[in-house]
Amino acid sequence: MIDIRSQFPQLSQQANGHPLTYLDSGATTLKPKCMIDRLTKYYSGEVSNVHRGAHYFSNQATENYEGTRNKVAEFLNCKSQEVIFTSGTTDSINLVASSFDSWFNQSNFRIRNKSEIVLTEMEHHSNIVPWYMLAKKYNLHIKTIPFDQDGVLDLSVLDEVITEKTLMVSMVHMSNVFGIVNPIETIIEKAKSVGAFTFVDAAQSISFLPIDVKILDCDFLTFSSHKLFGPEGLGFLYGKIEILDQMPEYRGGGSMISSVEF
Repeated sequence: MIDIRSQFPQLSQQANGHPLTYLDSGATTLKPKCMIDRLTKYYSGEVSNVHRGAHYFSNQATENYEGTRNKVAEFLNCKSQEVIFTSGTTDSINLVASSFDSWFNQSNFRIRNKSEIVLTEMEHHSNIVPWYMLAKKYNLHIKTIPFDQDGVLDLSVLDEVITEKTLMVSMVHMSNVFGIVNPIETIIEKAKSVGAFTFVDAAQSISFLPIDVKILDCDFLTFSSHKLFGPEGLGFLYGKIEILDQMPEYRGGGSMISSVEF
């Protein structure tokens, strides 16, 4: 345990005259020295623009950037093209919700004939507000899967809550309040049976549970780097490639499209 503590510089401090004990990793993890040293190395001698240069440092930065994408893809068991860098879990959810907003303006049967969004009652507000904004704009109905006194989701209502009208089922994998691991496999299977999209918030579970998106068969999944001993301001969004290819652009510029011309 002492050896593990030594890897986290922040734990060398004292709080109120006592050795520091940190028990808030569910909110954000402390940063290990290896991660701090790697960022320092980049800012000290590797700074360059990714995908925007033909010189040594740009090629090196691009290689490391895409190497990270490949590692995340391997971690989740998906294709590298299915991994999108975001600023965090909240940004990932907003990205998908905003893209669905644009999608509503297109004549897509799978979108336009759906009028309900399903959440659970234990969602973090980051997985509530974006969907409420979308629902308000298009007069969609928000439905929720309730939980009992033990914090366990009541799956007996699935057939009532998830129906042919369901557009999206967005749910937390592990509750940041109860620590409960939700039976998302069962919920995803039900959602698929009615042609609904599925979104998994894995911000809490990613540090504790092996996650294979192929086995889960979810359409989207997201988590944040800062809850996984990584830097703040970085998130990862998985999306099935066949769905990503259909979705409208979320933001212009950067790497959103392959080429730009007048």
